[in-house]
Amino acid sequence: MVVGIVRIVTGGVELDAADAVVEIDRFRVTSGILFLSASVTLLMALPSMVVLHLRNSLWALRTLRVAALVFTTLNAFSDFAASGFGALPHLAIGLFTMAVLSHHITVRTETAGATAPSPVGDNLPKTQGAVVEPQ
Repeated sequence: MVVGIVRIVTGGVELDAADAVVEIDRFRVTSGILFLSASVTLLMALPSMVVLHLRNSLWALRTLRVAALVFTTLNAFSDFAASGFGALPHLAIGLFTMAVLSHHITVRTETAGATAPSPVGDNLPKTQGAVVEPQ
């Protein structure tokens, strides 16, 4: 985000010190995609992380998964345009992150379903898609 803001404001910066060179080039299409991706991901992930830490909420996990999807998709576009198949490691990390978040969502959903009280009068046996005939 900081590099994107510097690119927008200055149009590129080159700092040359005795032992290091820092160069931030002009704002291009791939830079714009990466900046958009970082902005959207931050706007979605930051509130979700706060709510997840405070309340342990399921919608926060779902929002984090969507943020990971947005980040992975938009970054894959720019990475494949810039470096071709060198983008596969970043894509694999994003897909792994989404898989971990999906697993946590599934575990929380099953745990919440197992501990949730049943509605009044619902004393039928729980079956997996089978039809239970009344006796």
